Amino acid sequence: MKDFVLGCSVAMSWCFEDEANKFTNAVLDWFSNGHALVPSIWTLEVANVILTSKRNKRITKTQSLQFVELLHTLPIVVGESAPNRAMGDILSLARQHNLSSTIPPI
Repeated sequence: MKDFVLGCSVAMSWCFEDEANKFTNAVLDWFSNGHALVPSIWTLEVANVILTSKRNKRITKTQSLQFVELLHTLPIVVGESAPNRAMGDILSLARQHNLSSTIPPI
């Protein structure tokens, strides 16, 4: 059994047919082999995309509920809260590798 890190954009491709591809479908199939690990902010990111997509009439309420139901059936493990780790592991790793502790703006 293998674990992997799941990004929001990959998960959201399962909600929108026009965003799905061989890779994202293969990731969904991978759940039979292991668990996905996500950061604590992942659930907020997913919820935001769902709300925005519903507001923009990209998906219906029924579709959003079905997608959330799918996510609840998958073995997705939400990691420790970043604020609890920011002053420890994250700060240490960022110093060690000369990185930022935040995601740069796009």
